[in-house]
Amino acid sequence: MGERRDVTVQRTQYPAKKQSLTRSQTMLLLLLQKFRFLTTDLAAAVASKDRSTLYERFALLVSRGYVVKRYDSSYRLAQKAARYSLSVAGIAYLRKHTKLPESSLRRHYGNQAAEEGLVDAHIQAVERYLLLQQALPHHNLFTNYELTKDEAIRPFPHVYAQPKSQDGTRYFLDYFPPFTASWLLRRRLSQHQTAEEDDDVYIYPHVLLVAGNQSTERRLFRLSEPMIQDFRLYITCDELLHDPSCTRPWIDVNESDSDEYLRISLS
Repeated sequence: MGERRDVTVQRTQYPAKKQSLTRSQTMLLLLLQKFRFLTTDLAAAVASKDRSTLYERFALLVSRGYVVKRYDSSYRLAQKAARYSLSVAGIAYLRKHTKLPESSLRRHYGNQAAEEGLVDAHIQAVERYLLLQQALPHHNLFTNYELTKDEAIRPFPHVYAQPKSQDGTRYFLDYFPPFTASWLLRRRLSQHQTAEEDDDVYIYPHVLLVAGNQSTERRLFRLSEPMIQDFRLYITCDELLHDPSCTRPWIDVNESDSDEYLRISLS
């Protein structure tokens, strides 16, 4: 996941038990639980809030020990924004004041020791989440940190898109970094296929596959083209997904062949 290096972490002692948080401050903790790592700008985009307001709230939560801030001189040189995550105290607060499953909260205990490459990957995942949110305005989106074993395939997809209306289409989204080994791609496709075959309760969601580069996108298509399943497969790459001029980034696997891709939009 990239080179490991030390970063400056700002934290205080465990806050006093009598300290309580406002609704807006708790909302920020819930956003960190949803995404694991956030910047102020991304939090503002997800929550549709003013950036300066969230900056102040993050600073207060850091000073009170509920949130960890990552920032050092290398961030400034690379023009990277500070990254925020839940501290042990923040996890404990959510455990006490919410009904979040313990399995979801436990996944945050490694935040402080996480390598920079892993943190960067989570920040990029939030950016993809926002792009999917734009493409599916009539859906509620849930990240892998919000899902339980009764709701989705394991390992959990990166995003689950649930329609707001009963007759809408559900989606799972998986992301594959550049140069992901073909056997890993094949295994994930097989997991989706097996999950659909084993599930006799509901119609399996359609599957969105995002590749880190065009080469991985082509390999995903070659591996998925011969599949036989009832759900539909759609494939794209990061480059097209992030290109605002590309209105149809998704390959419809069912309607395409290796000589010609039919690209569509989800809306």
